[in-house]
Amino acid sequence: MRVNGREAAYQAIERLFEQHADEIFRFARFSVGSRGAAEDIVQEVFLRAMGSWDRFAGRSSERTWLFSIARHAIADHLRRVGRQEGATDLEREIADPSQADEVARLDLEASLRLLPLAQREVFVLRIVEDRSAGETAALLGRSEVSVRVTLHRALSRLRAALAPDDAPGEREGGNL
Repeated sequence: MRVNGREAAYQAIERLFEQHADEIFRFARFSVGSRGAAEDIVQEVFLRAMGSWDRFAGRSSERTWLFSIARHAIADHLRRVGRQEGATDLEREIADPSQADEVARLDLEASLRLLPLAQREVFVLRIVEDRSAGETAALLGRSEVSVRVTLHRALSRLRAALAPDDAPGEREGGNL
């Protein structure tokens, strides 16, 4: 039995979904800050991939191609709804706000949304997904040097955003 072009595309996209949907979800989740929006983005990525499967020339890996589609879908989402959407979703996901790890995660995710998209993408791939500089560069279509510089800038911004305010007694003079 011969498989037609549409069926072959469907099977290929189904295989790619099984292999890469989770990591694309995590990438989208940290990029947009909302579980629901990330799920929508994953769906959009694979719909776009299905629609353009016949134009995929194989000049990059399928994974790199999917991440490129994801980056565009995330940018489109952020243009539509703005960077602040999703903060309440993150707050609702914390089961017990007294847990320090969960509060720290919320602070990090909120701070990530303050980064420019390019810095957020590099941070998520390098730190959250634990990808190498080379792999991150390939996924984003950048040089390794660019990835390292962008990560350095992202980390500097995050440190500043997450730094605790001056505590009482640490201000000038040191006394209350």
